[in-house]
Amino acid sequence: MNTLRRTLISLAACTATTEVVARHVGAGPLLPRVLVHRFSRLAAVPPAYFAAQLDGARSFSDQEWSEYWSRIAQRHLDTADGLLRELAATTGMMLADTGSPLLSDDRVAESAIRALLAPAAEFLTDRDPEFTAGATERFTRAHVNGASIDERLISAARAVDSIRKAIVYYLVAAWPYGSPARMHAYTQSQRLFRVLVAGLAPGLGISVEVTDIRVGSDVVRVWMAFPAGNRQCATLLATNGLDGTAQELFLPLLRYRRAGVGFAVMEMPGTYAYSEPMSAASERVYSAVIDQLVRHPRVAPDRLGMLGLSFGGYWAARMAAADSRVRCAVAGGPPTHRSLGPAGAVGVPAVLLRAMRDGTGARGLLAVGPRLRALSLRNLYGRITVPLLVVNGSHDAVTDVRDSAELAAAAAQGELRLYPGDDHCAAQHFPEWLGAAVEWAVAALAPHR
Repeated sequence: MNTLRRTLISLAACTATTEVVARHVGAGPLLPRVLVHRFSRLAAVPPAYFAAQLDGARSFSDQEWSEYWSRIAQRHLDTADGLLRELAATTGMMLADTGSPLLSDDRVAESAIRALLAPAAEFLTDRDPEFTAGATERFTRAHVNGASIDERLISAARAVDSIRKAIVYYLVAAWPYGSPARMHAYTQSQRLFRVLVAGLAPGLGISVEVTDIRVGSDVVRVWMAFPAGNRQCATLLATNGLDGTAQELFLPLLRYRRAGVGFAVMEMPGTYAYSEPMSAASERVYSAVIDQLVRHPRVAPDRLGMLGLSFGGYWAARMAAADSRVRCAVAGGPPTHRSLGPAGAVGVPAVLLRAMRDGTGARGLLAVGPRLRALSLRNLYGRITVPLLVVNGSHDAVTDVRDSAELAAAAAQGELRLYPGDDHCAAQHFPEWLGAAVEWAVAALAPHR
């Protein structure tokens, strides 16, 4: 993010004119550029296309923001519903003519959807990282081994793609969280995602579980994926950042389902569905999830690692210091000390400042700073004795990249990977470094000989 953009964002936030500016120029100039890379890749649309959609959003208010993005999500959902009904008609299956079969909570409909989409399961996870209409046809040709093109496979792949886009656009409608319309969109995204991954899991050669764990007054939802079979395996507990969701991590991690490792994904305390704010005491939330994981029949209890993005990277590093059951950690773009000080607020949009206020339980924006500074990890660096991989872009405009360098240097087995010219969490290289990080974690968690 260049200096001019950061100045505009901060000036609008400080003068309470973010809404006024958004009405005139759209939401895009008032948000970190990294959001474009983040959501366009997840939705499998060109970055320029998503950037134009951002410019078309003219308000951050709960109702207007959520309605704008939910309309886009609904169009993709309508496309998916239409394709599913066409596929059902060609196979003699029955789907209701009214309402969305994907949101019906009908077991018969779920079974039919599973059968209809199964041939295109790998299109969800293994498609080329490109955003062209030809991606569907290339996927289809690769799966028919030179035989004639199966139109039903093309339709199934298009349906999977449309469902994926609906899930992501509902996530954008929910961003960054906390207000009623946003939370409704969040719920819609979760419902669709659960139907999609449960339906495609057999075709991907994995088992998927969604478990709710009560911790105090909160319920932590954990999305788990394990290789087919019943043997124990190394497992990575993954957690996203301040404005991130489980779907955002679970979906890209499925690409590495053949790595022989299990994945358990949870959202960061203080965000989305949580009622308790994030604080140093949130360690107990992660510890409670780890308690459940080490007792899970598929998890090798002595081969558990953590992976986190942004503030999730902070928690991956913190739990590596606090809980001896965490045997390695990957931290992407973690705010650990400098980023938690006053300079960390520069360039943060007003909508995210409010999310930080709500997520930390602060009574006002001025009270956010002390709560964040109390979370500094600097005094805990020396307690991280397990292998630690820190990943970031050299031009991180969201957190101070010196935090990443300092953390990696101070940890006993720290390793730093900086991507030159890239932004927060090395977003432009995310598929590349995520795959490398999974490979690194598998090696770090290998059984001792």
